[in-house]
Amino acid sequence: MEALLATANKNGYSDGDIVEAFSLNRIRLAHAQTLTSVQHYPLDAVSGLRTPDTALDKVLAATHQHKFTFDNDTVICTDLLTGQQSNPSGNFAEYIRRRLMNSEHMIFGVTTVTHWYGNLITQVDAEAVWDVLEESTDYQRADYSFWPLSDLEKTLFLPISMTGKKVTDAGTIDVLLSDPTVDEFRSSSVEIEADGEDEKHILVARRRFNVPYWDFTETLGIEANIARTQMTDIRTSDDIPHVDALVSDKES
Repeated sequence: MEALLATANKNGYSDGDIVEAFSLNRIRLAHAQTLTSVQHYPLDAVSGLRTPDTALDKVLAATHQHKFTFDNDTVICTDLLTGQQSNPSGNFAEYIRRRLMNSEHMIFGVTTVTHWYGNLITQVDAEAVWDVLEESTDYQRADYSFWPLSDLEKTLFLPISMTGKKVTDAGTIDVLLSDPTVDEFRSSSVEIEADGEDEKHILVARRRFNVPYWDFTETLGIEANIARTQMTDIRTSDDIPHVDALVSDKES
């Protein structure tokens, strides 16, 4: 997990608040989407279609539930999760015509339309997407493990890496934090009054979780004053601090 920490009492945040948090799954999915942007896969000059069997094509197959195959005015919809097929009805010729008017369309074919995808999967597994990318390209997932931050963001906030821990028979090991767990770390602190239909949510603090980074200068390898005034990035893939050892919950 990566977190962006506030380094001042400003804009409703307290110094050390977790302003934003990113799971490794979210980070790698974002990179995969950038690397397979339609900008990297231009349209065929003659047909105006996307070339099939590219990394873009394969990543879309890994992130969508349905694949629509177009053949002789007949459309076959394949559920990529179950393998079931159906023949949906509709004016697909008009649908394709309209889609092709957008230069960023993702309709695949060589000389004529062959297929496209629909219904993005809600919980996409970045590892499955990267399995496809590594098989199809020279990209390696290990090179895309950090959220892309600008120098300004590194100046305004303190980027930090954190990990979970799990006790096993062999000892304590690092574990990746799931998307829902990471999402929780950027939640607000809310007080609930009354109940039922009269329930009121009162904002107590813009962020519920805080990292008093000034107490962990040795652990994190930083000086608090430098982190507050200069561009700082202490994200790492080695010896990542344990989230429970750093994070303070304002509601505890």
